[in-house]
Amino acid sequence: MAAQVILLRHGKSDWDKLSHSDFDRPVSARGISQLPLIAEQLAPIIKENSKIICSPAVRTRESLSLVTPFWPICEAVFDAQIYEAGPAELYACLKEHGDCSSLIMIGHNPGLVMLLNKLLKEGEFTPEAAHLPTSSAAVLTSNVATCSLIKPNSANLITLLKPKT
Repeated sequence: MAAQVILLRHGKSDWDKLSHSDFDRPVSARGISQLPLIAEQLAPIIKENSKIICSPAVRTRESLSLVTPFWPICEAVFDAQIYEAGPAELYACLKEHGDCSSLIMIGHNPGLVMLLNKLLKEGEFTPEAAHLPTSSAAVLTSNVATCSLIKPNSANLITLLKPKT
């Protein structure tokens, strides 16, 4: 059985609310309309009993609430390590929470796209994988039993879903 990791970038944040700190910025109207479309495309891929690891920032929590109605029931955990994390911290988070065969990480760039490229096998990198816009998802698999066993440069890119702008 292959382990599956889905990296989902939060919906477009609302920069019109300048009174909010970066952490407290909500999802914009564009993000609210794009995320359900990506969630529907991911629905057939999401495994029962997947674990969701989510940044506690407002826009990631709102993104979580916009996508989960389309998916099977998943355990969700908020982890402060994800907010403003680089690839090393995100990889550590994957190892820490990866005691499952399917994990969804909802977070931020540039860390998510850097983690994506850290996990991809050589030859799996494409120009498309160089950028992960808001509301985008990358689906990866690796031939290991649990997500915590995924090593750098060992994952296959199954699909990369980006919203139409």
